[in-house]
Amino acid sequence: MEIKNTNINKGRAVLKWISKKQWDFILAIGDDLTDEDIFTALPDTAYSIKVGLGLTRAKFYVESIADVRSLLSKLERGNNA
Repeated sequence: MEIKNTNINKGRAVLKWISKKQWDFILAIGDDLTDEDIFTALPDTAYSIKVGLGLTRAKFYVESIADVRSLLSKLERGNNA
């Protein structure tokens, strides 16, 4: 069982955080149902990735954490992912 305040979620926290500055690049990666709040709250220019299969509001998905590591390595090197 999980008990939480319905007025507080990851999406609201992200909105508050990203509103403090103009960001050139926003990337959100998550594997949990609660991460869907983030994917929903992000601006259209943001990139969102769900780890694992299943319905999601993320724009993209990868199958595993290994795929996330590979993607981040490519981004770090400046390769086309």
